[in-house]
Amino acid sequence: LWVTRWQDGPAACAALVEQARELVEPRDVAYRAELLGFEILVARQRGELAAEQRALHEVRTLYQRTHHVAAKAVLGQYEPDRRATPFDEDAVTPILRAVAQRDATALSRIISLGLVGVIPELLGLAPGRRIILLPSEDLLLLEDHGDVIVRERPPRWCPHLLRILSSGAASKERIVAGMWGLRAYHPELHDPPVRTTIHRLRSFLQPHAEWIENVESGYRTAVPVHLVTACEPIADAPPLWDEGEIPMPDSPLARGSTPRLAPPDRGHGLDDTAHLIYRQLGEIEHATVPQLSRILALSPSTVLRALRTLVETAQVERLGFARATRYRVRE
Repeated sequence: LWVTRWQDGPAACAALVEQARELVEPRDVAYRAELLGFEILVARQRGELAAEQRALHEVRTLYQRTHHVAAKAVLGQYEPDRRATPFDEDAVTPILRAVAQRDATALSRIISLGLVGVIPELLGLAPGRRIILLPSEDLLLLEDHGDVIVRERPPRWCPHLLRILSSGAASKERIVAGMWGLRAYHPELHDPPVRTTIHRLRSFLQPHAEWIENVESGYRTAVPVHLVTACEPIADAPPLWDEGEIPMPDSPLARGSTPRLAPPDRGHGLDDTAHLIYRQLGEIEHATVPQLSRILALSPSTVLRALRTLVETAQVERLGFARATRYRVRE
């Protein structure tokens, strides 16, 4: 019955409750009380008030006759006004009561106890396959019909990327625009970071990497994504990235204009890598060596060599120092 409850939902327990009723003897107080708890749960799920009240009356009678802790725990779960006493079994009673009443305020307590398997039912979700984002707890849950896996501290870009992919087949152009705020899409520049980001997302979702599907037009999620937050989600949230620096708030892209740059002077002997970096800097205004290395799928040393050439030829200027060093196209 417990396995069926968490895998298929309380309503699916009805047939098993009927079978179990024939197997439980009157003297088996603990089993009898637990079975009555399931009868109440099924009746509530089906909206059968008379059956629910009848089962509750039987539990009250059983507790008055036996004072058994199992009967008391069932009453504590389904009668909110009843005060619990410090039995070991009572520690779970408030949690089960919160789940039965869809009390989302108990979410933090449930997570602290490690009882994550009840969270889908707490949120009113039928058993299935889904991704659940809990920003307030800094958690991501992977549910596969009652089997819940916890992923702690999802990367900052993860919720935004999942929202893009869950809204349908997302093209690479849409991913580039949504994640990095770039208006122009260049396959030779942007395909590598898109593939890298999708790979990182699949690695984070293991063992369910297949929930991120390749489609003809791009990528999509194979399961629903649920965002649990006390606030309404923003329709057009800003792009997210590890450092939160692409695009910069004062960049022309952030203001809605597209920079028009003259190509770098080839007379200085610039190679293709330098031209690639120059074009990328023109789109994001300024960036660090690690950022350019990640976006262009180049080694940091290769990026640094090209940037030094661009600085020496007065095509690019350097800002800041040490780890805060950034580069931008010289005006």
